[in-house]
Amino acid sequence: MIDSPLCLFELLAYNLDICFLYLSGVHFSFRFIMPLDLGAKGSCQIGGNVSTNAGGLRLLRYGSLHGNVLGIEAVLADGTVLDMLKTLRKDNTGYDLKHLFIGSEGSLGIVTKVSILTPPKLSSVNVAFLACKDYSSCQA
Repeated sequence: MIDSPLCLFELLAYNLDICFLYLSGVHFSFRFIMPLDLGAKGSCQIGGNVSTNAGGLRLLRYGSLHGNVLGIEAVLADGTVLDMLKTLRKDNTGYDLKHLFIGSEGSLGIVTKVSILTPPKLSSVNVAFLACKDYSSCQA
């Protein structure tokens, strides 16, 4: 599915039925991470995450799905397929309809494909543990 990383940020299009945990593992092996880290990552699907505008633990660092989703493909109630799988970060050729589908929870249509911008994996993580007697000693 993924041969090699293409650039600093990898752009990939996935079908709706791919498990989020699988996507995280594939990206991690190529030194990229998914911008979301959800508690239900073993059972949730990427299309459902986009439909509900899921945030997750990495929301503050990498932003919401509105900034990380570059394009979607959706099927409307009458069967019309909207192909909005663009790879541009900014496109001024018309209305950006993907933002209507992100967070709509399927009321406008069913999201079938998503192209997501994935940031590179951090080279190191620093963790510090500080023990204090009480709160006032932390302020000094």
